[in-house]
Amino acid sequence: MKLDIRAMYEGNYNLAIYDITGKLMFKKDGYIDNIIHFIQQDVSDWTKGVYLVSIIIDNEVISKKFIKE
Repeated sequence: MKLDIRAMYEGNYNLAIYDITGKLMFKKDGYIDNIIHFIQQDVSDWTKGVYLVSIIIDNEVISKKFIKE
């Protein structure tokens, strides 16, 4: 899985991916220092299903679902 994070400003971020039961599958903290920031995570060994991606960039929360098939 590849996430393209587009931010209008620089700042710290906290990224978390949860499975449908709420189990934390992946977590990463970092700093965005340009307009587009790429994060890659291998999910090939994850179970098929729905996952929630949550990212906080300087107190702004963005949540999206993705489906692993």
